[in-house]
Amino acid sequence: MGIRFVFNPYDSLLNAISQDRQQLSNATLQVSSGRKLISIADNPAATASVIENNFETAAVDQFTQSVSSVQTRLQAADSALNSTTQALTSAISLATEGANGTLSQDQRNGIAQQVDSLQQEVLGLANSQFQGTYLFGGTVCNTAPFVADSSAPSGVRYLGNGQTNSVEIVAGQYVQNGLPGSAIFNGASADVFQALHDLSAALRRGDSAGIVSASGELQSAFSNVTVQRVSYGGMLQKLEAAGTTLTNEQTSLASQQNSLLAADPAKAITDMTTAQTQLEAALAATGRVTQNSLLNYLK
Repeated sequence: MGIRFVFNPYDSLLNAISQDRQQLSNATLQVSSGRKLISIADNPAATASVIENNFETAAVDQFTQSVSSVQTRLQAADSALNSTTQALTSAISLATEGANGTLSQDQRNGIAQQVDSLQQEVLGLANSQFQGTYLFGGTVCNTAPFVADSSAPSGVRYLGNGQTNSVEIVAGQYVQNGLPGSAIFNGASADVFQALHDLSAALRRGDSAGIVSASGELQSAFSNVTVQRVSYGGMLQKLEAAGTTLTNEQTSLASQQNSLLAADPAKAITDMTTAQTQLEAALAATGRVTQNSLLNYLK
């Protein structure tokens, strides 16, 4: 009598159990973590997309940080310039008052002292700082750009330069982080400190014509500072537009990342239940096979 071997499904069942366990493990991880991409092997293409998305998100975050920093800096500078225009407005009013021919010299001297105080105020504004760096020194940020100097015609000397720094706020798009103080406070025929100095000197001399002339200088200085403030306004508008663009990009990238990583809760639970059922069935089948010996398949 010959011997016939019947196919032994034991190995196949062990492979099925291993696969079912892996599927159950993956489904359980998706349910617990909320992520459908557990490892690179799950979906290499999706993993590559996630990595690329992370790089793009990091770049957008860096640009966003740059926009916020420059925006705050420019706002601080604009605030200082606003205070400067207010000081110049006060000086112009004092010039008008000092030009009154009925004033005594003592009264004019008193007005001159007020003008001197305004000049000190403007000097402080011209040396405004932001996070430990000076706003109006051009690219010279670590030393005060304006210093009192009796040897200078205006009594104030500029130690900064006429250069500016630019910051990349969106890929390929740059914005200046300010203007040099020389363009703001020492404009051609519109020198703030010279105008204040000339008004004070004319008041002390009792020189009515000089007072009127100094008033004109102040008007020119006021106009120049106002024009420079408009430039700051343009920079801030550019930053605001860039900020909106970056916010939209962040939202889009976050949505893409979510679609790549986030698991569908209902599907993950279904997959977990299915995998559990399949595993239990495979284990039960293996148990039945194990109970039989090889002789059960011999005839």
